[in-house]
Amino acid sequence: MSGTIVIIASKTCGHCVHLLEELPKIMKAVNKVYPDVSFVIIKKNDMKEKISSKYPEDFNYYSKWYPCILFLEGTIYLQALSLIQAGKKVSLKKYISVMNGRYDEDGKLKYKEKYDVMKGSDYIDFIQTCLSKK
Repeated sequence: MSGTIVIIASKTCGHCVHLLEELPKIMKAVNKVYPDVSFVIIKKNDMKEKISSKYPEDFNYYSKWYPCILFLEGTIYLQALSLIQAGKKVSLKKYISVMNGRYDEDGKLKYKEKYDVMKGSDYIDFIQTCLSKK
């Protein structure tokens, strides 16, 4: 199973800085179970800053809290990057799962803690939950 975990972090968020320090251990744990899952790190200065246009524009919608962790199954992320590089618009919302994110009855994304973003085992659980919904 392949996929991409995207971590959107703030350079000024203490929790994000700590997560990035722990990331090698988290990646090792995830890749032991899912060797074809890759990680993409996007660092922003603050919540208002837009994500670089080299990434899918939809990622701006999801960076409502830090760190924001997204999962895209298979090669969706790589396909999107190819389209963006070719100058095409890409919409990924239907392919993105948000760690600790839930949609309320109005369809708005809200933070609801379920996973510990500092534990590799919780990333594995998150990926398994995403895959079981397919």
